[in-house]
Formats: sequence, C-alpha cells, structure tokens
Amino acid sequence: MTAARTAATITAGMSPWARRTVYIAAGALFLAGLGMSGYYLTMLAMWLGVSGWVAWLLPVALDAGAVVGVVMWVTGEQGSDIERYGRTLARQMIAASIVGNALDRALTFAPGPTSPIGLENRGLELLLDRTRALFDLLTGPDAVAAWALLVISMAVGIVFPVLAYRMAHALILVRKEADAARLAAPVTVPAAVEVEPETPTATPEPATAPEPDVATEPDVATGPIPRVYVHDSADYEPGSPAWQARYDALPGDTKVAKLEHWLTEEWALGNEPVLLTADRVVGGNRTASGVKRRLADRGIVPPSERSAEPQLTSV
Repeated sequence: MTAARTAATITAGMSPWARRTVYIAAGALFLAGLGMSGYYLTMLAMWLGVSGWVAWLLPVALDAGAVVGVVMWVTGEQGSDIERYGRTLARQMIAASIVGNALDRALTFAPGPTSPIGLENRGLELLLDRTRALFDLLTGPDAVAAWALLVISMAVGIVFPVLAYRMAHALILVRKEADAARLAAPVTVPAAVEVEPETPTATPEPATAPEPDVATEPDVATGPIPRVYVHDSADYEPGSPAWQARYDALPGDTKVAKLEHWLTEEWALGNEPVLLTADRVVGGNRTASGVKRRLADRGIVPPSERSAEPQLTSV
C-alpha cells in the first residue's frame, strides 16, 4: 500500500479531538525517539574518535535525513519522482540509523568504560580495546548469557530510531488528512444572474418560390466516431471498481492528461466542480490546481471566469 493511499484510508474521517490527541502523543514520542537516537549516534561518533560538537553531525545527517525522506514520500504525488526518491531516502537513512544505534549499544556493552566522553583522543586505540573486550566476553565462560544480554541491549537501541520514524510518518499523515478535510468543506458560491439579450425586431423576408426537392446523398462517415467522454456526476470512492472504470475510460496516459480532458468537458457543459472533487476523479494530490493553470495558459477557463461575449444584433 502506497503512502498516498495510506493517508486516505487510515486517517479518513478523523475528528478534531482525535487529531489533537495524535499531534500531542505522536509529537512527544517523536521527540523522545529522536532524542535517544541522537544521543546513541553521538556516542557512536565519540567511540570512533570524533569529539566535540562535530559528533552531533552524525545524528543530524541520519535522523534528520530520514524525516526529510518521510515528508517527501508521504506528501509527493503517487508514482511521482518525489515520492519514489523520498521513499528510498527514508528507508536508507532509517536503516543506517538503526545500524548506528545497535553498534553503539554493542560497544557500550563491552567491559570497561561505559561512555566515550573524555576518551575521544585515544581514537582507534579505544575502538580496538572495546572490540577485544567484547570479543572476550562473547567467547568466555558466560558466552550464552552475554549473547542474550547483548541482543537485548542492541534491541533497545533499535527501538528509538524506529519510533521516531513511525511517529513522523503518523504526524504527516494526520496533517495531510486535516488539509484534505479543510478543502472538502462546502463553499457557498453565489448563483450567477443570467441576463437575456433583447430580441431584435424581425423584418419580413421576401417570398421566394419553393425550391424543388433535390435528392442529396447522406454524409458518408469516414469511420466510427468513438465515445471519448460521458458526463458522470457520481463521486466514487478512489480505488473502487466504479471509480477505476471511469478512470480507465478517460483519454490520456497520465493523471494530468486525463484530468485536463475531464475538466475541459465539464466546463464545456457549464459545470464547475471544486478542485478537490477533480482530484478525486484521478486520485491525485492537488493535481487539479496545476491542471487548471495549464488550461488557463491555453485559454480554457471555467464558466465563472469567462468574459461576457458581445451580443450581435440585426440592423
């Protein structure tokens, strides 16, 4: 299941109090996971000989990079380059963060000093001492218990980057659902007042003799005329069989092409659907706004934005 569909199915219909609860709880859990993961990654950098504030660049690079990937993944349009890149970035960064947290827990688990603070100047020597101490512990007489405790220690370290990643995902999904609910709110549009043009006075035409009937050959069509559009006012649930059938019937190979055709035909019929409804027709994420601008560049605008055409009167 893609991130776009996850946003539509998991958080659809959330009440305001439910959103606030998720914001508070998920926000607190995200900060807790991000803080603990950042601390473990900073300790890992110090075990490797990196000292001072520079050690904090490791958690910034990994955990913050994962958050950037999640935002791009969830908010990008389904199937777009932004969505694919964000998904790859998020998975790579979270995997690196998990490995880093587990390594710090393993080095801390070894006998000897439990913190690298103040020992960074030993550099590679400190790392080798920790590795030898851990190897001796895991191959000693209490190897079974040591392995069990090591696994538990590393599992505890893995919890925090995964927690931060999942809570960031949840916060963005709920925020996205809130924006969709706000756009779906009914908007009152004043009805347009139609002014009928004055009917010109008809002048009598001179009588003419009836023309003889001339047999005319019927027009010969060059071929069958395909049905390219049928108005359908039903607002189907995206992904349902009825929605998919309408989507497949629209001409075009992309969502943009299909939506351009649908909006053009709707406007030609005098209809002016809201942009959120237009997005639901193709399952897009704010695709209709861009399509409307593209059509406006070509002189195709909705009925309410058309200038009044001059009326022709007979003299």
